[in-house]
Parts: sequence; C-alpha cells; structure tokens
Amino acid sequence: MKRLGEYQGFLSALLRSMVERFEFQSDDDMTELMREPRLMVVLNHGTPISWVPPICLLTEKAVDHGGDDRISRGIIDKFFYSNPITQPIAEYVTQSPTPQSFDELLEQFRSVERTDLVVFPEGAMTFFGDVSEIQPFRSPRFLEIAIRAEAPLLVAIHRGTEEWNLRLPLPLELIQTVSMFSKFFGAKLQEDAQINLPVRLRKVPNFRMRVQKYVPELKASDLAEDLTERRAQLQLEADRLRTRMQELFDSLA
Repeated sequence: MKRLGEYQGFLSALLRSMVERFEFQSDDDMTELMREPRLMVVLNHGTPISWVPPICLLTEKAVDHGGDDRISRGIIDKFFYSNPITQPIAEYVTQSPTPQSFDELLEQFRSVERTDLVVFPEGAMTFFGDVSEIQPFRSPRFLEIAIRAEAPLLVAIHRGTEEWNLRLPLPLELIQTVSMFSKFFGAKLQEDAQINLPVRLRKVPNFRMRVQKYVPELKASDLAEDLTERRAQLQLEADRLRTRMQELFDSLA
C-alpha cells in the first residue's frame, strides 16, 4: 500500500491549484499525533467535492510532522465502485480494488500500526441542506470501528469552499425520475426539492482548517450485544461528535 509521502507532491500541487491561500491550525501537537499507532480521521464535507482541498492540506501537514510513512485509506460508499467513472477514484482513495466489509475494515485497521482510516460521515447528505451546517451522518458505524480498535479520532474541519455551492431547485418531474433510481435521493428531494451542486468553481481566496484530537466517550466494553441498543449508543456518540464538528466549523468564521 502507498504511504502518505508518496502522495504529497501531487496533493500539494493540487491544493495550490484550488486555493489562493490557506491557514492550518492544530489544537494538539501534530508531531505527537503522527506517533499514534492508528487514527480515525473525520472530516466535514461542505459541497459534494469540497473533500479535495482538506485531504491535500492534511496530507501535507501530516508529512511535515513525521507522518510520511503512515498508510491512509478512505471509507466510501460502495456506489463509487459500481461504475467505471468513479471506480478509479474509489480505488485511489481506499487503496482497495473492491469494497470492503465492516469486519474487513476493522480487522485491517486494528492489526496494522501507523495506519489511518479517513471518513466523511455526512456522505451524500452533503447534497442537501445548508453547506455551512454539519449534516446528519449517514451512519454512525465508523465510530464502532474506532472504538473497537481503540483509536482516537482526528477531527479535521475546513471552511472556505462553501462559495462553490449552488442550491438548485428541481422540478417535480425530475424528482419523480430520480426517485425511480435512488430511494435515498428521491426521499430527500421530496422533503426539500433542492440539491447542492458545486458549479461555482474558482480558486478559494482563504481556505481554513482546524484539527483536534477527539476521544469517544464509549469504550469497547460499553458496546451492547443487542444490535438495536448498540446502534442507539453509537448514534448518541455521533450526535456528540457532530456538535463538536459544528463548533469547530463556526470557530473558523
């Protein structure tokens, strides 16, 4: 698997092609963070393509502080493996030619040191609502991976790409067509009838990022055997995390 240092040159150039200037703030010693055996890196989404600049900047800072030999892999929706357009992106981000199950991700994560899992928990929810608000997470199960692997979270919040977004109203006929292909998108559009599209692309004048170590309150020994009860536990943990992410986002105003 590729290590962060192998990505830095390309990602640093990509970052500078997308932003005029950037600011980076870490609430914790980055060198100490890079000594962690494993990290679950949690980022906010912004617009549907706003994940690119923060990945570039975080990689650069991680390498600068001794993380060049770390292996980072993304957790993404299986949809990205389902078509030839997005499959190369999926393989690049996850370092896997096929989608991995929860158990596979957990086993690999806790059996290898100096490794990171990267997740954007809002997922497709980023297509809906205010891009200046942290949207509800698609699933809280990524937290279970971190908890069972005893890995702290590195919460990485960014601000500046919101100006790319255009909130586009959709006609009922189009919503009905979308509903035929995706229950999730159909249901969300029935609620709102608007979708976020990053069509106002230009260099971001001032891209800001703040990172902070976050340790879940739940421990592996706290997790219930009953699936329904466990999901409720994880949802409470996710709600706490989402609140903290919003606080960090607001601090970057």
